[in-house]
Amino acid sequence: MDRLSFSELRRYAHLPLDVLDAYCTHRATHSSGAGGQSVNTSDTKVLSVFGPDPSIRAVSQRERSQYQNRRANLEKIHKKLVFLSTPQKVRIDTKPSKAAQQRRLDAKTRRASVKRSRMKNFDEER
Repeated sequence: MDRLSFSELRRYAHLPLDVLDAYCTHRATHSSGAGGQSVNTSDTKVLSVFGPDPSIRAVSQRERSQYQNRRANLEKIHKKLVFLSTPQKVRIDTKPSKAAQQRRLDAKTRRASVKRSRMKNFDEER
């Protein structure tokens, strides 16, 4: 499926989490990592996928219950929708000021004279 446009994403980004939940599919699996035997017996890790644009996903296994992890995923998806629905600002190229240009040229001149002085010393030692 193609990516959603800014306007479509903006429409979903303004939905409350309860309504946004209807557009997501959730799947619970075993959590990984430390946590004792309860990690192996309870399906608390939740994988969530946003339906209209399946490239928007979230995974949470921090909390001890599916409900809390599901809620955390909805918040993550909501943040992603808000971020993706705002167009990126266009960078405007600026020209360096005359003073900045002069400082750069002066620094290059000083550096060149230092290098020239090293070369003279090197020739004299031969």
